[in-house]
Amino acid sequence: MFSLKRFLLGLSISFLFLTWLSTKWIPYDYPTELDFIVWYWKARDQLFRVHNYGLIFLPISIIIGLFLGYLSKIKSFIFKKK
Repeated sequence: MFSLKRFLLGLSISFLFLTWLSTKWIPYDYPTELDFIVWYWKARDQLFRVHNYGLIFLPISIIIGLFLGYLSKIKSFIFKKK
């Protein structure tokens, strides 16, 4: 059975993780701003403006979410009793 909860959780966590990885090594020099505001600026530039990584990360996150959504069905198919 497909689990919508696992799908949405896998989609959101993997998208945020991939975004965090892509913004981790971008040098931004805003020492007076809060960290989450600087991260928002970096993520906005990486995902939608400069590199358009959002077009790459979204399908990857959807695939991970689908895998997690169907995980119980995959487990029962692999480990079914004979």
